[in-house]
Amino acid sequence: MAFDSVPFLLFVTLVFATHWCCGRRAGLQNLVLLAASLVFYGWADWRMPALLLGVTSVAYLYGLVRPRFVAFPRLDRAALIIACLMLFGALGYFKYADFFIAQ
Repeated sequence: MAFDSVPFLLFVTLVFATHWCCGRRAGLQNLVLLAASLVFYGWADWRMPALLLGVTSVAYLYGLVRPRFVAFPRLDRAALIIACLMLFGALGYFKYADFFIAQ
């Protein structure tokens, strides 16, 4: 979906209106934005929502675990390193894999 296309304009308008109708309920607004992101990624390729859910899950789970590890600095650092490796690994793979395969 190109950013200067009519379907994108309609999609953004629908997402904005839905988000606005949620009022100040942040949880519902976040679900609307997550669903819109999944639809937008799925429009490009049917496999992309799984990637988005995976990356989002890693970051969210680290955010949940982080406060429990503050008292254990070594465990906290290990969890941070693992989360960063997973997130930057996914970014690096999808950004640079084609370049290295083509060489």
